[in-house]
Amino acid sequence: MGTDGRYDAIDSASCTTPRIEDIPLIVRREIEARAIAPFYDALVEELGQDRADRIVRTAVSRLGEESGRALAAERPADANPLAYYRDEVMPRFSAGGSMTWEDVELDAEAGTLAMDATRCAFAEMYRRLGLEHLGRLLSCERDPHMFHGYDKRLEFTRTETLMEGCDRCDFRLRMRPSDTAPTDPER
Repeated sequence: MGTDGRYDAIDSASCTTPRIEDIPLIVRREIEARAIAPFYDALVEELGQDRADRIVRTAVSRLGEESGRALAAERPADANPLAYYRDEVMPRFSAGGSMTWEDVELDAEAGTLAMDATRCAFAEMYRRLGLEHLGRLLSCERDPHMFHGYDKRLEFTRTETLMEGCDRCDFRLRMRPSDTAPTDPER
């Protein structure tokens, strides 16, 4: 602020505002949850929870697909999608200790990647904010769409989540042969 009480003009050339991609995902999800929660509550009041959930699911599925396509775009053409995900993408999602992974098993020949999350700071954050239901919609339900956007040949399954109170999130990925039709990420 200048001596006259007004803010000086910002010199955008010297501005060091971080890019959104440079902010840890856990921080981005908390900002997202805090911003969306009042809108979600208003939707529930006006439309009921089922319709509000459908609206959020629609938006989140689009966001998931978009983020998956962005990850695919940065993956080298000759990289194995599952190995690249394990080696390059998982560490980003785990930045700052936000995820703890165990039993990470890549079988490149079989085209499978299995991994169990035994700690999820995302679930912890949503619980701390009292937004478990919204957290499931914003994070857990984004995963199948992100994997579908990342590579249409991937089949993603998960039978339990920490968000639901289970002791792990069991992520399972299987690469279908190129000549088989992609599955619906909703399954």
